[in-house]
Amino acid sequence: MHPSETSAEAYTAPVVDKLVESKGVIHLAAYVMKYADPRKIKGKGHARDNALAALASAVTDKHWGTKNLREKVRSFEKDYRGLYKLLMRKLDDLHRYHSAR
Repeated sequence: MHPSETSAEAYTAPVVDKLVESKGVIHLAAYVMKYADPRKIKGKGHARDNALAALASAVTDKHWGTKNLREKVRSFEKDYRGLYKLLMRKLDDLHRYHSAR
């Protein structure tokens, strides 16, 4: 095996895990920020923002604050404008599909 192939294999695995985790949280946060209806969230202290942080924390086994999640989405929007627009279109399609069922 060529040394560059070995380096690439060693480098790829941890980066992929972080990328998937990071983008998954962005997708979740963007969807909840756009579509969650705080009137439908039940329980004491479960406003949309609290529910978002709790859900992201449960999914990733890390503590997330609402401010961190909002900043993550805004940073993604700023750094990857085209991908952000595509993401929002896909989330709109997903929401429309499930709302029509």
